[in-house]
Amino acid sequence: MTGYRFHPEARAELVGATDWYGGCPDVSTDFAAAVQAAIERIVRFPRAYARWPGVENAEVRRCVLRRFPFVIVYAIESDEIVVLAIAHTSREPGYWARRLQD
Repeated sequence: MTGYRFHPEARAELVGATDWYGGCPDVSTDFAAAVQAAIERIVRFPRAYARWPGVENAEVRRCVLRRFPFVIVYAIESDEIVVLAIAHTSREPGYWARRLQD
């Protein structure tokens, strides 16, 4: 893999979650750092995380953040990782699936 990119809605989710934690600057910084560290691991070892069940037309995987109730959902493409969602664990699973078409 050469790198990664965010789906625009995933980037908006990241900004929204970081802003939500903004009431406590240390936590906001820790959240952003946790997401960045997870993405770096994903880029290095893209197949190390579990596949998302039920997705047949793409290789979609998920990385659960340890300290925060969020999952990074990503697709492995031929030359890059596409971050599809920074999904809170309380959201409906698979809400991001239509982003695979973008």
